[in-house]
Amino acid sequence: MTDSEITEILGGWKGYEIESPERHEKEGRPQIWVYRRPVAGVPMICSGCVEPRLSVHDTEDRSVRELPILEAECWLSVPRRRVACPKCGPKVEQLEWLARYSRVTQRMAVSVARMGQILSVKQVASYYGLSWGTVKQIDKATLEEEPGNRIQPA
Repeated sequence: MTDSEITEILGGWKGYEIESPERHEKEGRPQIWVYRRPVAGVPMICSGCVEPRLSVHDTEDRSVRELPILEAECWLSVPRRRVACPKCGPKVEQLEWLARYSRVTQRMAVSVARMGQILSVKQVASYYGLSWGTVKQIDKATLEEEPGNRIQPA
């Protein structure tokens, strides 16, 4: 199985590949850290004009929560790039799997929102090991969506 096939199975994370995975224990809970790196030669999408760009203005590492893997919390270490866009100036790269300021992936947010439809905020936060505020923020964003776009339980 190739690295790209493994990446697709684990979460997709379009535009990034696995650099290295690590397993840790924190407060008696297993954690898997997946260190990511951008795929060479793949253009970034400017979040301003939504056009592909190749120039990077700067990069900042961000820790992002992903759905659990094998009953362990999963964290992604992602180099968040700002695009050097000639039209818009420096803009954060647009990623379909990670919202602009989010600290959880889109898949994680959808799963949290689904659970939030049947469990309390406190129970969802405890299950995923998230803060109450993070779960509440995801729940609020889901409620603010139009009724036709509401996340439906699987």
